[in-house]
Amino acid sequence: MAVLTELRDRFPAIDGWLMQVQGLLDPRRVLLAPEDEVLHLAWWSGDSWELSNVVLPPDLCASGQPLNREVLGETIADLLLEKGFSPPQVEIELLLPVASCQWRLLEGPAAVGLTSGADLRLLQPELGWSLVLQDSYLDVLPQPQACAALVVGIERHLLQDWVNTLQDADLSLRRAEWLLSAAWRGLCFAHAG
Repeated sequence: MAVLTELRDRFPAIDGWLMQVQGLLDPRRVLLAPEDEVLHLAWWSGDSWELSNVVLPPDLCASGQPLNREVLGETIADLLLEKGFSPPQVEIELLLPVASCQWRLLEGPAAVGLTSGADLRLLQPELGWSLVLQDSYLDVLPQPQACAALVVGIERHLLQDWVNTLQDADLSLRRAEWLLSAAWRGLCFAHAG
């Protein structure tokens, strides 16, 4: 142990390298749920979820879209550092803001057999929303008991703005998901389907 301490004193870069190795071997999963006025973070700590948030200035995010990627990315990174996380140790799971998404519940024959965004693009149902199906990321949550499907979508460029914001802050994005989809899955799980 004394040898490691002596090496760390002589070569401070070892600490950074050890953090990066730890991040690669066992990254911390951190949920990021941004809103226009607030950033919410959640992570598993021991036996419960820890939550934190920070109020955002009004010019960083509007209608679920990052407006100033550099400052927003720095704000996210600073909040993580404040909570004791280093970017190499963290994998972000982004829960896309409700304001950036559109959703519909399809029922009846249009929903039967619908399992993916590709199915939805082929079917081309009238959803009554402003998204162009070909230019959007889509999620379909089939509801077999009700012959229905929950459809959620976001414009590709808006999702790319979030990906770029996290990349600019040197944060690793593990996955992005709609807050609505995650809430629906949690509700179904809590009530046994």
